[in-house]
Amino acid sequence: MDELRNSYGPPTQHTWTAQETETYETALRAWRDLDRDARSAVAEYAREQSRPRQEIETELNEALRQSGSGN
Repeated sequence: MDELRNSYGPPTQHTWTAQETETYETALRAWRDLDRDARSAVAEYAREQSRPRQEIETELNEALRQSGSGN
């Protein structure tokens, strides 16, 4: 999502065509859905492991930074 915003800016910054606006909104909805699913998976895993969700998120963020895959 950041890449999309960095490349094109938010929709309010430009006059976009209907197709560009629809594409942006579709990408935004998809990103939100994926974010929700990832958060749910982390919460479920934390419950299964009887560990705090924040602890799992911290470990995931560190692993992403180390792999170079973080945002």
